[in-house]
Amino acid sequence: NGTTDALTVVKFTTHHAFITHPYAEQVPEAFRAIMDDIGQQYERMHHTQITESQLFTLNKLIEIRIPELIHDYLSLDPHYATTVIIDRDKSVTSYSMVLEQLHSILDFAQKLNIQSQSGVVDKLLASRRYLDDVYQESATSNDLLKLK
Repeated sequence: NGTTDALTVVKFTTHHAFITHPYAEQVPEAFRAIMDDIGQQYERMHHTQITESQLFTLNKLIEIRIPELIHDYLSLDPHYATTVIIDRDKSVTSYSMVLEQLHSILDFAQKLNIQSQSGVVDKLLASRRYLDDVYQESATSNDLLKLK
């Protein structure tokens, strides 16, 4: 468990900023759905199978950036947030920009989760290779181990 000694895994409680602030009912449903997915990806992750810097980044996104993003969004007038184009190059509103950022964070969380799952799978494969080696060294075939 060496990789997470210096870093703690976020524990979501009903008082956690990621849960309370962003899940207020004035937060658009689409935002809440993506945040829920981010939380699920995080909780399903094998945190010891990702690097310390990846965990640090993800923790920071969940602990600070997402709550700030939602807080800033909610400080806007709702009509302004959904109708006024704030970036002419990409023709996005505040709403679509926040949505895009949340999707980007979800994508990052999904990639880390997949990486963490394959870290565990690597351990399973190593275990199987080890057993195969043990059987061969002891000149015992798998057939002899099967119950007749």
